[in-house]
Amino acid sequence: IKKYMAIVDKNVQRLISIVKDILILSKLDEKQYSLTEEIDLKTLIENILPIFNIKLRNKNLNINFNYEENLPKISGDSFKLEQLFINLIDNAVKYTDKGRISINIYNKDNSVAVEIADTGIGIQKNEFDKIFNRFYVVDKSRSRQTGGAGLGLSIVKNIALAHNAKLLVESEPGKGSKFTAVFNAEKNN
Repeated sequence: IKKYMAIVDKNVQRLISIVKDILILSKLDEKQYSLTEEIDLKTLIENILPIFNIKLRNKNLNINFNYEENLPKISGDSFKLEQLFINLIDNAVKYTDKGRISINIYNKDNSVAVEIADTGIGIQKNEFDKIFNRFYVVDKSRSRQTGGAGLGLSIVKNIALAHNAKLLVESEPGKGSKFTAVFNAEKNN
């Protein structure tokens, strides 16, 4: 009975995760954004990193977090940006079994770039244009194990577009992936 209860619990958790992602997407579709907060991306990411402590410990992974000093703030919606980075970091953890995950924040041509890189399974180049589509899953077998429904990167894309941020992807199968979000810096900093 314990075996069956564990299976039921795993599937219930997966359904809860899918419903949460669908609710987030439907709210994003409403386009109700308040992009007026001044946000320090370094602090925002520092505050969400503890969410991943258990997953990182279970997989024996570490996150290296590097940032330039005196980064300018950006205008945006902190709650939505937290969701963007939670999804990107969660994917990095989910698709990395060994190696490392690194987060780098730096100035880039009057913008602030946040780079999340891993040494995970990677993505084929011919899938780059599909990965941000709703319900698209690169590795279906791993998705069943981890509970992914292919909504995380669609959420990332919607939030980035609302913040006029560019999303860049670099990846190679077996060598990992790097997602970079580039945001316009505040004019008054």
